[in-house]
Amino acid sequence: LLNLSLYEEGLVAHERALAINPIYIHAWCGKGSALHKLKRHAEAIRAFGQALAIDPSEVFAWNNIGVALKNLQRYEEAIQAYERALLIEPNDVDALTNKGVALKNLKRFDDAIYAYDLALKVDPSHFPGWYNKGIALEALRCYDEAIQAYDRALALEDDPRARAIYFSNLGESRMAMGALDAAIAVARPGNKIGDLSAAIGAVASVADITTRRRSARAPFVARSRSASASSIGTHLQAVIPSSRCGLVA
Repeated sequence: LLNLSLYEEGLVAHERALAINPIYIHAWCGKGSALHKLKRHAEAIRAFGQALAIDPSEVFAWNNIGVALKNLQRYEEAIQAYERALLIEPNDVDALTNKGVALKNLKRFDDAIYAYDLALKVDPSHFPGWYNKGIALEALRCYDEAIQAYDRALALEDDPRARAIYFSNLGESRMAMGALDAAIAVARPGNKIGDLSAAIGAVASVADITTRRRSARAPFVARSRSASASSIGTHLQAVIPSSRCGLVA
């Protein structure tokens, strides 16, 4: 039911299962997942907590408690939950990537990149790892490395909305809007890929990002198109001496 986006029905089904067997850990995790999809994050945390009361080594529950805490903007607590998951399974790419997202939200971009790198070392084809790494690198003004990370992400999952945000990050508003046209085309009601509201949200994101980034990005674009690779490196070091530029795998 959850895979069919029938979240209310899924919640009811898991609650019925728990009425029969209150220690059925997968039903508690399923209930937590349904509550998460319904944006009832505090209740989701309690459901996953019940799963952990049965089995404290349930990585899925720790990871999703972290996601719920992140959605409540309780980022430090989210990181603690992800770290509990990673104590059990150090190579869990979802926990590593989610930890990176929480660190990014705290503006700890270097630490976030390190977490993404660990995830990508385990799974080099992990789209969220590359895409979120691009965002963190861009926040550090490591534009060239950010573009490389975005390119790796798009090579793995050429989603029109991701492509739209990618072009907007580069200040390429015309190409961004073209990608959004594609996003809207695949997001008609009833289409499994997504819905129209998500595409409209992407339009707003592109408009906002393009406006905010153009002034910061334009001088770099102008210089980078005529500069050598070495001079680009010199320019980036001058802008942010302590950045992690150059660490794209």
